[in-house]
Amino acid sequence: NCNKNTSEKKIKNTISHPNSKPKPEVLNNFNEHRRGNNGHLLELFDFPEGIPDNQIHSYLSNLREKGVIIKWTDNKHAIACFQNYEQAHYELLHQNSSFFKLRPFEEASVQSKQFDLSQFPPPQRAKTSTAVASRMILHTLGIPNR
Repeated sequence: NCNKNTSEKKIKNTISHPNSKPKPEVLNNFNEHRRGNNGHLLELFDFPEGIPDNQIHSYLSNLREKGVIIKWTDNKHAIACFQNYEQAHYELLHQNSSFFKLRPFEEASVQSKQFDLSQFPPPQRAKTSTAVASRMILHTLGIPNR
């Protein structure tokens, strides 16, 4: 019973203190690689021991509700595939889970880098509009805007 109470306190302390935000060099590296093929991928890692699987899966279901695809590479690492770079970057900046940490895929573990990435869809292209181009053409031609 004494060991059980100690491990429960450890788990509660882990849960009650959110992870620190990524270091500036991690964000800078993420920004450098964002235009690459993997800018929409993040690695989930550093899962604390003793946390029940159902609590981890509960948090991951919150990500899945946002359209994130999660694949486990081993029992300590997973890859999260976001719909686009902006969504991945936002989650990297604002992630507040005490169950794991996030890092850009370029900084991922060897296990994750060896994972078959063809299982993930490519990032969605940003939505575009012809409004800006139309205004520029109309302005160049000297035609007033409507």
